[in-house]
Amino acid sequence: MNGVLGVLSRAAFLPASLRTQTIQRLGSSGSSSAARQLIATLAADDQETHSAVLTALTACGPAVVQPATELLKGSAAKLRSAAAESLAQAGPAAVSALPTLQHDLATAPPDVRISFLKAIGAMGSGAAPAVDDVGGQLEDSNSRVVAAAATALGQIGPAAKGFVPQLIVLVGHLEKPIRDAAGEAVGRIGPITKVFVPKLIEQLAHEDNGVRVAAAKALGEMGSDAAKAAGPLSAILEDTSRDVRQAAAEALGKIGEPAGATAPRIARLLSDRDYGVQAAAARACGQVGLFDADAIGQLTQLLGHNRGSVRHAAAEAVGMLGPKAASAARGLITLFDDKYEAIQLAAVRSLGHLGTIDAAHISAIELRLQSPDMSTRLLAARALASLGPAAAATAPSLIRAATDSSEQFAAKCVEALINMGASIQPSLPLITEQLSNGDSLTKQRTLKVVACLATYAGSIADSVQTCSSDPDPATREAARAALELIQKAQLSGMSR
Repeated sequence: MNGVLGVLSRAAFLPASLRTQTIQRLGSSGSSSAARQLIATLAADDQETHSAVLTALTACGPAVVQPATELLKGSAAKLRSAAAESLAQAGPAAVSALPTLQHDLATAPPDVRISFLKAIGAMGSGAAPAVDDVGGQLEDSNSRVVAAAATALGQIGPAAKGFVPQLIVLVGHLEKPIRDAAGEAVGRIGPITKVFVPKLIEQLAHEDNGVRVAAAKALGEMGSDAAKAAGPLSAILEDTSRDVRQAAAEALGKIGEPAGATAPRIARLLSDRDYGVQAAAARACGQVGLFDADAIGQLTQLLGHNRGSVRHAAAEAVGMLGPKAASAARGLITLFDDKYEAIQLAAVRSLGHLGTIDAAHISAIELRLQSPDMSTRLLAARALASLGPAAAATAPSLIRAATDSSEQFAAKCVEALINMGASIQPSLPLITEQLSNGDSLTKQRTLKVVACLATYAGSIADSVQTCSSDPDPATREAARAALELIQKAQLSGMSR
């Protein structure tokens, strides 16, 4: 380890790849001496390795707390800030450093205080004893300090309820970072903020766009506790500022079903000229529970939008609406070919919430199991797994695919079969065929499938028994393991 520390001391002169490897080794050691050296590296002006050091410090875990706490007391501002940043990585585990952070919070230079506040906030509710010290920073002349203090109060949670009135005032601040931090903090502090809903509603009519946005975001962070604000929020859905329209839609979505009466007004924004507003409106339609057929048709159209964020939001919204949005199934399947994986997965998840869908759509998914592209096959298996018994007609294809050489794909096919339950039984003769005619490797893979389906495999126990006498020892072992599971299922009365 001493050798690694020596190399790190010359980090600035090393190739980037070697610096990163050295930093990773230090982090994995989990020692306090390594943590101290990492903190010193963090204080250097080497932004290229900054993120790697933070990751390594996280890996150090509690070992970072003692050396970082000692370094907080030094005179070098950069080192103190780095020490605090390290404690922030440790999160609640660094609560023993809280008294030291409190001691200098009021007198340290602004940049150091900001780092201190981030460390305190990362401790969450464990930093409650410091809530007054943190709240005192809301009156600082440095806007970055004020924003950091507001964020920390939100992270501390309900213990910071005494500062909600000040935070409400800051929601109307002229500087955006302060408004945003205060608005988020109001929501995170908890139910106690409900009594301040009327004050935030007043801010929705403020002449400054930014204040209206911050007020809407703060109300959204309160969730259903801000139900009384649904009407006023819906009134600004037609605001001239796109940021205000988007914030209002997002807030109504977070309020959820209590804001259901505003759904028709939200739906109007599905055709907004701004794609950010469209995405927010689409997601909000799902969150508040919009079941209007025309609006669902609009959501389906948005599945083909040229902006990924809108397609993603529309796909998620369709899933939230469930069976009422079953007509969007074809559009979701089209997204299986989207260039963004997040959208593909959102489409798969949402498809599983639609309930029974047309056989033609299920067949379209089944065909993808045979695609030459593994990611396409895997996505199809995931989709069928999400559909459960509704996709029982695809069981034969899944049984064949479950012996694929890709363990990940095979496992997902098995998961789909398990999710189909007893409805796979008519397809079990195909397993018997594979056990009778397949080569050794196919038999072994098929037997692993049988083991996973033991609850439903009682009817093919004889075929499995035959494999227990196979010339191949690996096949015999796999057959015995499968038989044991079938017998256990029969004894428990679960086998069918």
